[in-house]
Amino acid sequence: MAFATMTSKGQMTIPKDIRQKLHLKPHDKLSVTTDGEKATLRPIRGTILGLKGIFKDAVKGPINFKELRRKFEEGMAEDAVRRGRLRPPKS
Repeated sequence: MAFATMTSKGQMTIPKDIRQKLHLKPHDKLSVTTDGEKATLRPIRGTILGLKGIFKDAVKGPINFKELRRKFEEGMAEDAVRRGRLRPPKS
């Protein structure tokens, strides 16, 4: 069993053995869901297919997939800029 402590800013470090089992690297995204007193962390992998099912309880009604894809691509572009793989557009 692994343990983590939350800081005053609500942050925590995922124990090394858990990071290794989940193949987590710096800047990886995780989805966090709750069920009563239990929280579940799941890695979000690099394709939109990795998001399958995470909105099940959060969205009521039809999903606008064009808008979802636009937001996903925007997030991926921001991540690439943050990691230094792309340069932001000049204003």
